[in-house]
Amino acid sequence: QGTINLANGGTVTMTVNGADYTSSGTINVLGGGDLTINFSGTTPTFTNESGGVINIDDPAGSQLILNGDAADTFINAAGAEINGSAGIINNGVTFTNAGTLNPGLSPGVMTIEGDLYQGDSAVLNIELAGTTPGSGHDQLVVTGEIQWNGTINVTLIDGFEPQAGDSFAIVNAASTTGDLDHLHGLRIGDDMVLGTDFSDTGLTLITLQASVENTGVDTAVGGRAGYSVYQNADASAQVLVANEVTVVSAPPVA
Repeated sequence: QGTINLANGGTVTMTVNGADYTSSGTINVLGGGDLTINFSGTTPTFTNESGGVINIDDPAGSQLILNGDAADTFINAAGAEINGSAGIINNGVTFTNAGTLNPGLSPGVMTIEGDLYQGDSAVLNIELAGTTPGSGHDQLVVTGEIQWNGTINVTLIDGFEPQAGDSFAIVNAASTTGDLDHLHGLRIGDDMVLGTDFSDTGLTLITLQASVENTGVDTAVGGRAGYSVYQNADASAQVLVANEVTVVSAPPVA
């Protein structure tokens, strides 16, 4: 509980040995400070509990380092947050996020070296102020595998107005699995939407100029029915929308 500040190159090494450790306070890893958590013993866990906040300022060289194996677990729980342009070095630990990840320093890049498992309650907040990752928009980089789950919230900041054709690589990973539950903030104007380009290595948003008129055509994607088709006047761009998730973007759907 309370607050731990690591700054000006300050370092702390914590050993989580065969027990369940929790934090519900604030951990600031700033100004070149490092926090290393060494997992040992039988199935130890470290949980950033609801209300807990971890702030990491990676441009100054700060890092959160997790050392262990797949039987060891680091959990960012529902109601907890990890903020900043974070350098998270995951050396073999099972990293589960059920809480909120806020990449960047409005904006910036959060890098997780290793795998990331997103729980059903996981939230990823992305801010857009331009087309360049880091300086223009937030980006989550995962050097291993990311397992999709939970919600992504997209927000425009600093008066930014995307133009047709602008793209935003908001998630970059070595590989992806699973399905995203919700993606909010894709309607950005009366005639603008953010289409999505899901790939094996991440997610890119693409600005489409299209009417928000529903063609009335119901279709299915991946065997799941109930997707509505939206298109512009000459049908040169279409998107499929279901449960607040844009699934397919231009070119037109066959």
